[in-house]
Amino acid sequence: MKNAVLFLMLSLTIASTMADEGLLRISEINFDAPGYDNQNINGEWVKITNGGYGEVEMTAWTLSDEGEVHVYTFPFFVLARGNSVKVYSGRGTDLGDRLYMGYTHPVWNNDGDSATLRDEGGNLISQMGNLD
Repeated sequence: MKNAVLFLMLSLTIASTMADEGLLRISEINFDAPGYDNQNINGEWVKITNGGYGEVEMTAWTLSDEGEVHVYTFPFFVLARGNSVKVYSGRGTDLGDRLYMGYTHPVWNNDGDSATLRDEGGNLISQMGNLD
């Protein structure tokens, strides 16, 4: 009986985590920074929103551009339910609602690009942009 209860609890936890990841998505992108891109790298950003029922640990997840020319790997990071995080292209200090890719040059193509979010296992979580 104990094993059945443990299995049920584990199954519910896995199902809950999968459901939450399904509601986590790229919700907005600003590919074209205001002004001259090379002088405003953090004017480029990708917003990720957790519309799920619980927090999602995103440690070792990746965010990449079209063709995976630029790939950002998340540090230890947990996105609480109902919250969003903006991932900026340039440098800065990571805080709860903003993370920085650390590039010294623009990442996203102004005339269109695509952003891809994958979990630590490489599974596609969300995409937005030019998805030809």
